[in-house]
Amino acid sequence: MPRLFIAVPIDESVKSNLERVGWAANVRGVSWVAPENMHLTLAFLGEVEERRVIEVEDAVYAATEDMEGPLVLQAQGLGAFPDERNARVMWAGLDGDVPRLKELQARLVEELRAAGFEVDAKRFRPHITLARFRFPQPVPERVSRLQEHGEWRVTELQLIESHLRPSGARYVVRADVPLFDAEG
Repeated sequence: MPRLFIAVPIDESVKSNLERVGWAANVRGVSWVAPENMHLTLAFLGEVEERRVIEVEDAVYAATEDMEGPLVLQAQGLGAFPDERNARVMWAGLDGDVPRLKELQARLVEELRAAGFEVDAKRFRPHITLARFRFPQPVPERVSRLQEHGEWRVTELQLIESHLRPSGARYVVRADVPLFDAEG
């Protein structure tokens, strides 16, 4: 069964800027997310029967139905889960059309649940995962200066299949769903 999630793709120039955070950090015990795997997760579904993948895609289309124009987001600032002194995950935050992004994510979750899918009930905290720490440690001070990582226009959502491997996850885009009707 495919392991699926819905995500916002990130512009290549922003990914390039975010990759520099890892270069600046230069710390041990950290697994950095490869730029090609950087994304902004809106909903994680886990394993879904192949015959139901089209239902997921339909829910994504339904969630984007009333969108007017692209979202403009900026990758900005750095943070960590659970906190910056005992980091397990380091992330870049977001600015810009975040209220619209949160509305879109809420509609997406609503559509997925209406279609019978289980979606994590945790509060949505939009972020871009940059690194996973093998053991809890403070976020390196030298990366705290890196605050602005770039702006991009979001024009689509992606339904992504995740293949877990010992060398790390490999993502395959199953569907691109436009955020708005450019001709309408």
